[in-house]
Amino acid sequence: VAPTSQHASTNKACGCESYKSRAWCRAEQLAHCCHAGLDTMYITTSPGEVSNVAEDWMKDVACVFEGEMTCCRLKHKGMLNCDQESLVPTLMGLYFDLYTQKSAQALSSASKYAWNLIEGQKDRVFPASFQFSETKGGSSQRKLFGDMIHRIERKVDSNLEEAKRMCDHGSSKSTKSQEHSASTKDLDTAHKVATSAPKRLWEEDMVGI
Repeated sequence: VAPTSQHASTNKACGCESYKSRAWCRAEQLAHCCHAGLDTMYITTSPGEVSNVAEDWMKDVACVFEGEMTCCRLKHKGMLNCDQESLVPTLMGLYFDLYTQKSAQALSSASKYAWNLIEGQKDRVFPASFQFSETKGGSSQRKLFGDMIHRIERKVDSNLEEAKRMCDHGSSKSTKSQEHSASTKDLDTAHKVATSAPKRLWEEDMVGI
């Protein structure tokens, strides 16, 4: 739902393009697309006008970390970390689940669309690093995914049955109540999956193992 409006803090025009540009909105849409595909995604800008989300839209949205974040706009005032870093484990969970399905030749038509969408631009969807804007000016390079995607693939390839069990366990733990949107539930499911193998890989990387 993206009606034409004005941002209360920045006074900038808001609508479809601003919604599309938000990193958190992109993450929710990508999570939903991975689990349900494009056919169940719609956009409306005014009452009674509903249209399907286009493939070109999702190609941009899949690049979550090219989206805008408030913390970056404010140059991380009072923050030690960027919200981009907090999304890494969850997006790792999404990829772990997709790669496991693909390796098991169990991709649904919805998941197959998401796999093709991501596979064709993996470096953009899972960037190795990013520029952290400093409050006092300047920026510094920080790690995002590093080589985590390659390590996830090796983990799944080494024991596919274990990877399948981890995905099933993570998905079964998602029990959000009905007031949450479908895309929020999908993002939560990815986070649950990320509490298994992807999270352990990420934690190992954080301590330099």
